[in-house]
Amino acid sequence: MMGSVLVSVMSLSAVFDRKSAWALRPADASAVTVIRTRIRYDFFIRPGSYRIFTGTYRLVFALFWFLLGSIFITGLNAADQSGSPGRLATPLALGTVGEVLDVEFVDRDVWIAAGEILRLRHGRAKTYHLPRRSYALQYDPLHQRMWFSQDDTISFIALDDDTITTVLRAPETVWELAWWRGLLWYFTKSEIGWIDPLNPGRTRNWEVDSSPRPILSSDWKDADRAFFCGSRGLYEVTLDGPRLAVPLSAVGGNLIAWIQRRNGEYQLGTVNHIYRWDGAPGSTPEIIHSHEQFFSRGINNAVSFGPLLAITDFPDGVVLWDMDRQAVHGIIDSGSGLRIGGVHKVARSVDDTLYILGTEGVATVDPMATARFFPSTAWGGDPPRFSFFHRGNAFVFTERTWSRMDDLGYVKRNLPRTLNWAGVVDGAHIAYQGTNFLERWVNGSWDSRNLGTALLDVVWTDRGGFAFGADRIFAITDSLELRQLDSFPQSVRLIGFIGDNLYGLTGSNRLYRFWDNGRDWQKEFVRETAPGSLHDFARVGDSIYLAFSSGLMRLTDGGIEPVTLAPGWTVHSLAVSDTDLFALARDESDRPRSALILWRSDGRSTLLTPPHLDLIGHPLHVRTDGHRIGLFGTDGVVLEELRAIGRMTTPTAEVSVTHQDERVEGKRLPNAVQQIRIERSTTVNGIPLDAEYRVNEGTWQAMDASGSATLQIGGHGEYRLEIRPLFPNGARGEITRTSFTIEPPWFLRTTALVGFATGTGLLFCLVYYLRHLSLARKNRWLSAEVKKATRDLQDAIAARTNFLAGISHDIRNPLNGLLLVSESLTHEPPTDNLDPRLEELRELGMAVDRMLGEVLDFASIDQSSIPLTFGPVGVAEVIRTAVHQNQWAIDRHLINVTTKIPEELRVLTIQTDRSWLIQVLSNLVINAIDYSQTERIEVGATLLEDGDASAVLEFFVKDWGNGINEAEKKLIFERFYRGEAGIESGRHGTGLGLAICRDVIHAMGGEIRLEDNHPGGACFYITNRFNKMDASLELDREKILETLRGKSILVVEDLDYNRNAMIRFFSRWGCEVDSTGNGSTALEMLKRKSYFLAMLDWDLPGLSGPQVARRFRQQHPDSPTLLIALTAYTDAGKKQESLRSGMNGYLAKPMTAQRLAFTLATIQSDWKRNAGKSFDQVDTGNVNLSIHEHILTLLRQGRENDLEGLKRTAHRLTTLALISGNAEMQRICRDLQEYAQNGQMLEVQMSLLVLHKWKSD
Repeated sequence: MMGSVLVSVMSLSAVFDRKSAWALRPADASAVTVIRTRIRYDFFIRPGSYRIFTGTYRLVFALFWFLLGSIFITGLNAADQSGSPGRLATPLALGTVGEVLDVEFVDRDVWIAAGEILRLRHGRAKTYHLPRRSYALQYDPLHQRMWFSQDDTISFIALDDDTITTVLRAPETVWELAWWRGLLWYFTKSEIGWIDPLNPGRTRNWEVDSSPRPILSSDWKDADRAFFCGSRGLYEVTLDGPRLAVPLSAVGGNLIAWIQRRNGEYQLGTVNHIYRWDGAPGSTPEIIHSHEQFFSRGINNAVSFGPLLAITDFPDGVVLWDMDRQAVHGIIDSGSGLRIGGVHKVARSVDDTLYILGTEGVATVDPMATARFFPSTAWGGDPPRFSFFHRGNAFVFTERTWSRMDDLGYVKRNLPRTLNWAGVVDGAHIAYQGTNFLERWVNGSWDSRNLGTALLDVVWTDRGGFAFGADRIFAITDSLELRQLDSFPQSVRLIGFIGDNLYGLTGSNRLYRFWDNGRDWQKEFVRETAPGSLHDFARVGDSIYLAFSSGLMRLTDGGIEPVTLAPGWTVHSLAVSDTDLFALARDESDRPRSALILWRSDGRSTLLTPPHLDLIGHPLHVRTDGHRIGLFGTDGVVLEELRAIGRMTTPTAEVSVTHQDERVEGKRLPNAVQQIRIERSTTVNGIPLDAEYRVNEGTWQAMDASGSATLQIGGHGEYRLEIRPLFPNGARGEITRTSFTIEPPWFLRTTALVGFATGTGLLFCLVYYLRHLSLARKNRWLSAEVKKATRDLQDAIAARTNFLAGISHDIRNPLNGLLLVSESLTHEPPTDNLDPRLEELRELGMAVDRMLGEVLDFASIDQSSIPLTFGPVGVAEVIRTAVHQNQWAIDRHLINVTTKIPEELRVLTIQTDRSWLIQVLSNLVINAIDYSQTERIEVGATLLEDGDASAVLEFFVKDWGNGINEAEKKLIFERFYRGEAGIESGRHGTGLGLAICRDVIHAMGGEIRLEDNHPGGACFYITNRFNKMDASLELDREKILETLRGKSILVVEDLDYNRNAMIRFFSRWGCEVDSTGNGSTALEMLKRKSYFLAMLDWDLPGLSGPQVARRFRQQHPDSPTLLIALTAYTDAGKKQESLRSGMNGYLAKPMTAQRLAFTLATIQSDWKRNAGKSFDQVDTGNVNLSIHEHILTLLRQGRENDLEGLKRTAHRLTTLALISGNAEMQRICRDLQEYAQNGQMLEVQMSLLVLHKWKSD
């Protein structure tokens, strides 16, 4: 403590003063000593005593304090730190004004000199815009003028008309203005002068060095003598000029920063000392106080408030000096709510309010107010554990320190032990409990008692002290000893007595009561209380209030009940004064807010307006002794008298309801979705509030805490908007009602309705007339369209009739020859293979096969797109196969057909559709044979471009015949066009061959063209890019089908001719074939016998093909039998359904050897390929189709409503339509199956009506 004693005279004086106040407590033995010491000190420094030590006063003064500190060090050994109390400041709401250099007061107006001049009146500011910064202000009461300086000019504002007049230009910046003896005095750093307000041209000035800037004494207007501080010392001002009153040598060479008259003498101040001066010329000031704690960076000025002097401690704040006590009375620093930047000047208003000017604004302070602020450094900065009032002083305990605070300052001391509990014992002594010890403050030291038990909780009630520890409940005797009352296995927090019952709360918030029955103590579980942690508790009368994190509860002998609070608010701390309960409530939302609530004994609540609640940081405790209230937080504590705190039962909140920045009350708004803006105050005199609103007496809805809301209101009519504030104590304030009207839309107004009715009638007539015209026009157009469609239909029917007649003629002729030859062979069998009738039979069969193939190819192409099956194909093999397929015709016509295949193409394998490419080349070869009348044909290919992965090939078929004339070249690839050579040749044909070739090559991505062959004939070229393939991957149809030899095959097909044809097909490959036409029978056959392959039709009697496959796979999941769907359906959905049902493959009708080989290779993975859908050339045969009979059957079944029969017959007719190339019939049959399945009889009859037209075909 010696270091603290010797730090500075001011800090020691403050410590002694506070020690004296502390020592005057009862039972404090050191009181007399300290009082005597202080009296001796005060007497010792009286002027008379001080003169005895003239010349050696500094040495004697230092030695005196050293000896004094040594004598009383034992009396101060408990004080680790002390300090002065802070005053509370309120910043003015001026916006961004920058540095404020001066302030002046005229009646109730406040004038502020900043970058511009502001005039505040009734909270509103008027701005005088100036070209340069203003430095000083001075009011001229005689002429109603406000004088001001800006840089080096002096001007004034006439208060009656606000005009600005410039009077004088000084040599440099004018820092100060003052009014004395009817003259305006001005001060620069090098000059002092005056201006006569009656005659502004009359001036006088003197050169005086006032560096760094002049400082004036306060109260020039009313003072008999006026002083200012210059670089050489203190000057007294006279009308004849300034004179040096106190030189710097008399005050230790330091600049004099202020001078103030008090009790007939003056006090002067420098940065180090405070002096007393009698004001006599030539007398030397005497030191009365020294300081090092303050004014380290300078003093700008000072103003007086009775015995107090406010001195600027630049730039940290203001020091309040008690001129009578000659001691520091308090401080106002940045932690006291200034928020104005650095402090550089103070001023006193007409109502004795202290104005503090800073670099960022202005703040006001009432220096005589009783409110005090102590920062958290007063107790070491750690969070307060316990706080309370005792005998007019506030106490704060942390884990290792304790502090006492009063009007004069604070003292902080260390605790001997870590804190568990602190409070007041028996209403007379401060005590705390740490580990096993309970200690109370007696006669300036801690009286310690070893309890022998570690206590977890202590509570002092009107019935004495009680404690909990070591699973037991104790009573604390007057001698601070423990007496066990009861055992309790849970940790419990004792909360006090109600009647004869002591209540305790466990960690799980289970409430117990304990009572003495005369023999021993009993306990009983009462009830569960509330969820969450217990923040605080307090007893008021016969009730105990419990503040949980989930709400506030009131405990009485009759039970426990909740106390109303606003939603979202919880109580964190409680304090009691007589029958009043004070609660510190908090709203733990995104923007935490705090409020202070007072509950009276009658249960009514009142809201309090504590000052500067924002200074204490996170609020922790509220405490009161009935006279004062203390708000303790993480950043400090505010102490205030209860009578100075405003109280509001239901404060009135300001609410503004606007539309487009204008008040909406009573207005009529245009029809639209309107945005109504609600703005309300978020606080009323420091009390936070929320709000609720409702429209047209609807449901109340909560507004957020932002203070504003925008409502979207549509419709029309009168709207009544009600807003009411909601305060933390749950009280609802006065309702603000606003009504307005939204006009109806124009079409709902009376004039609009009449006009609408009239217009509707006229519009109806107009629409009727226009509709009549439109219908007449449309009828004429429909009539023309019907005529056109009729002509087109007649043309189509004629074309169809001609085509059918032609194809019928062309087919019937060779078919007639086939029948005649076959009948001849029946009666006269051939004797050998050279019988010419066999050659005629072959030729006639090939003619029928070619024509039917072209018709079927065209039918498949005409449906939508050409399905292609890509696989590895040898170029040479394709060309040779195409020639070989027409070998019989070549030999019969004695034509020389050669192939031209370059060496590099003989070994090249490409990826393409083998069947279609062969078909195209074969068509071109047979056309050359039949129509060119040539004796030579050349078939080959040329490599145009060779790449690593692909190659561009050009296939060609050349003849040296008659050629094709230019007119026919444009039509040669059109459908049904045969040309003159075809017609004149007498050959059988359909005119579809070249059209099929063109469509197939285009589908492959290539081009086909016709050119003349020189010297005569024609040449067809096919050009396309093909991917290269490995030759080993080429499909060997014979090899794949050879794997079927000797295998068991099951054919399931409901059409007899298809079933018989398939039986013959598989028998030709040496297979053992079983067959059936019923799905249920097929399932039983699969169960009885193990087949290598089963070909399943889709629509079957009994069970369909997918149903057979699904049930067989479910019952025999490990069976190796291959199941392939064979159906006339070609859509992708059917294929996916067949695979999901358990089938291995899918084959669209008609079946060919090539397609079956491809499907088997795919299933058995013997051939790798990139394949899509397959649609090969149909193998022709002797197929007896009876479309006419099936249509008659369908018509009969339709009359009998036989839906199942309709479904089966339509399915069979679908296959016939596919083979015949009748796409329309195929579509109608598929629709008919669906309609029969769904029982749609009307649609069935419509479909039968359409099929009726093919009955006679």
